[in-house]
Amino acid sequence: MQALQSHGWQVGLRFDPLIYCDNYKEYYKKLFEDLFNAIHAAKVHSVSLGSFRLPKGVFKNILHLYPDEKLFAHSLDETKEVVSYKKELEKEMIDYCTGELLQYIPKNIFFPYLI
Repeated sequence: MQALQSHGWQVGLRFDPLIYCDNYKEYYKKLFEDLFNAIHAAKVHSVSLGSFRLPKGVFKNILHLYPDEKLFAHSLDETKEVVSYKKELEKEMIDYCTGELLQYIPKNIFFPYLI
């Protein structure tokens, strides 16, 4: 990204999917700090953010292949079509990361994805 920006390119940042762990706030805070210390925020054209979600069929296939995967150890919600984190957890993560990101970028280039 630094090389692209040094040649005049703007970059887009995609934080999707957000992945939960017990100390996710610490990890995402450090990720955003490190990233924006390394690149020029003024040369970022857009930032998107979304939580973990998979089509139900894909999720079932992955779970069958990797039944002990820690990624699936947290309780998830299933709708007709999508498997994702519970709404409360999704909102907490999106709200936290939004607050952190908006310390570095203007709101008009920020595009969160909410289910």
